[in-house]
Amino acid sequence: MSLRALYEAGATVPELAQECNYSVATVYRLLHQAGTRMRPQPNHGPVRDPRKGS
Repeated sequence: MSLRALYEAGATVPELAQECNYSVATVYRLLHQAGTRMRPQPNHGPVRDPRKGS
């Protein structure tokens, strides 16, 4: 199975990188070159309380 197919099936970029022994940057580059539509990356910033507004 290709990196693109695995990614589109739900695998994350870090999972693919570890499985294939590539760097995360290499996986992103290969997926981009294959024309893969990327999922939004999770926001790892501070958690905001929606009750407090912005």
